[in-house]
Amino acid sequence: MSSVFKRIFIIGFLIFFLLQSVFVAIIAYKNYKEYKYQYDLFIRSKIELTSYKLKSDTYKISFIKADPKLKLLKFYKTDKEIFMLFKIPFSKKFYLKISLPIDKYNHQIEKIKMRVFREFMIYIVGVFFLSIVFTFILLLPIKKAYELNEVFIKDILHDFNTPISSIRINLYLLKKLNIENKYLKNIDLAIKIILNLEQNLKLYLLNQKQKPECFLLDNIINEKIDFYSQLYPYVKVINHIKGIKIYTDKFAFERIIDNILSNAFKYNKKNGMLHICKKWDCLIIKDNVFKKFYKENERGLGIGLNIVYKFSKMLKIPLILRSIPKKGTTVILDLKNKSC
Repeated sequence: MSSVFKRIFIIGFLIFFLLQSVFVAIIAYKNYKEYKYQYDLFIRSKIELTSYKLKSDTYKISFIKADPKLKLLKFYKTDKEIFMLFKIPFSKKFYLKISLPIDKYNHQIEKIKMRVFREFMIYIVGVFFLSIVFTFILLLPIKKAYELNEVFIKDILHDFNTPISSIRINLYLLKKLNIENKYLKNIDLAIKIILNLEQNLKLYLLNQKQKPECFLLDNIINEKIDFYSQLYPYVKVINHIKGIKIYTDKFAFERIIDNILSNAFKYNKKNGMLHICKKWDCLIIKDNVFKKFYKENERGLGIGLNIVYKFSKMLKIPLILRSIPKKGTTVILDLKNKSC
């Protein structure tokens, strides 16, 4: 099972299991009340039977002075005993009292509790396995759809390579013929943008495994600045990154930087500033953007922020976003323990 389906399965299982557990707990409580009620009826019948026989090894027989506050044939429970009072023929001064010590009563109640608990555990075990089965059955169509979607995305990404490669080859041949103009440059930039989108989709949707390595941070930063400066020449860049090496998954880290810088350039104001530096083991990127990681329109993919958050978390690189109205936004990536 994929990691996404596992998370969905666990959440679905927990919801189903918890709801059923609450239902079983309610039934167990009602069973306990019913067993206790039946036991009280049993004791009452035994006390009444003893009042006729006036002989018992379990129940205590005694006489007490008649008290108008005490009701005959009422089932009394106190801290010391359970008892009932009966009228004595031809006597108005005394009542017949049949009682059971409270410790004997409580002992039987504990047995009832244990019985209910055993029943509850049997039900819970049954609910546990049924929850697994039902959750799997309910999510099986989603699992199949997800796997089909994954295969479809892989095929689409694979199919991208052929036309893009063809365009790049033809563009290279045109350059070899010394044909240079702004239209060819625009095509070249458009291809690079498509390749960036492809890399985002591949990393975001296919959950590739990490491959940590040591590399120069400068190379990634400079490459991205050169690329986006061609698209947004009105943004002034101040870059202090030089000779800095880090150890992490280069491909995933490059996606993080690409999406941060993409937004910093794309949504910056005219003649805006972009400042990049490293301080206290942190990579700091400041710009003049007030609303980061939003889509230009509803048709955009809008996965930039998700890419940044998902892979900074995956690479265990703490991320801080600070936005100050009318000044700009600061992105801080904590690269502590990532040196090499």
